[in-house]
Amino acid sequence: MKDMGHRERVEATIAGELPDRAPVCDFGNGAPLTEAGVELQACRFNPELAAKVMEEWVRKTEVDMYFGIMESKGMFMDLPGIKVNLPPNDQGSFTDEYFKTIEDVETKEFPDALSRKECPKLYGCVVDPMVRTREAVKTGALGPCWAEGVLTATALLRGTEMLLMDMLMDPDAAKKAIARGKEWSDQVVRATYAGTADYVIDTDPVASSSLIDVDMFKDFVLEPTKQNIAGWKKDLKIPVMVHICGDTTPMMDQFTLLGNEIQSIDYLVDIGKAREIVGDKITLLGNINPVELVWQGTVQEVKDASKACFNSAGRGGRYIFGSGCATPRDSPIANTKAMVEASKECPY
Repeated sequence: MKDMGHRERVEATIAGELPDRAPVCDFGNGAPLTEAGVELQACRFNPELAAKVMEEWVRKTEVDMYFGIMESKGMFMDLPGIKVNLPPNDQGSFTDEYFKTIEDVETKEFPDALSRKECPKLYGCVVDPMVRTREAVKTGALGPCWAEGVLTATALLRGTEMLLMDMLMDPDAAKKAIARGKEWSDQVVRATYAGTADYVIDTDPVASSSLIDVDMFKDFVLEPTKQNIAGWKKDLKIPVMVHICGDTTPMMDQFTLLGNEIQSIDYLVDIGKAREIVGDKITLLGNINPVELVWQGTVQEVKDASKACFNSAGRGGRYIFGSGCATPRDSPIANTKAMVEASKECPY
């Protein structure tokens, strides 16, 4: 089979066809900073530097898809009254909630995420770095647009503990809050799309089975996530990747109902079991241990683990090599390149 380009390889994979080899996705935004010797703080409101660092990483690793460098809490920093702690070399954290009460859920408005004037911080440390990186990367690797998923967005707006309490004690109130989280998640994806993204990444770690059970997923997460995905596919016309942390095996059959083309699964999931559950309905991404292997392992260990994942879940296609959750900040570039090498050594 002839060698394919990055786009052709990814498109064949999510269409259920066999490419020349399985694609590789770099799922993280910290390791490129370490490789370049710069801190996140230097890139937060410097799209040119963020793009330069990421372009070099993508070119050197030869990955087919990437995430990119940005400050994830920038998604919320324009909301009135929100305060965010921004450490030099890690993602920010909130010191307050936007929706302190149910009345806030019903009355507090969002700024227009499509307006640079209303959301200067969203543009400065999320939209502009992502757009500029997509312009800078010339290898053909696919670049994303992004937002936190409906439950995680809501948890950051309402407070995780309060949201979980609402889900248990006042489901109607929780659904009202989640509807607002869904709204903001949708707006941010559309803002970061900016007409040039190749795919959507919807990250929803609070929807993990470590925090909620499968019934709660069905009751609170499934439908609003389906609605957002359907809207993105209709309007943006690009594929969607969903990532949910933890051992999501109990929810795996529900993932096939979301409408996304790619499901990124955590290293805690048995990827062979995941393949048994989803069959050929969806493309799986992962799920190499990000700490023990991608960060702390040797090149050979990463290659061996990559090949094991491929043999368990990828022999029939619909598989993308990648880390099973975000790549840790100090992971060596050689270990990301090892996934690409493993892919080349595992032709169909």
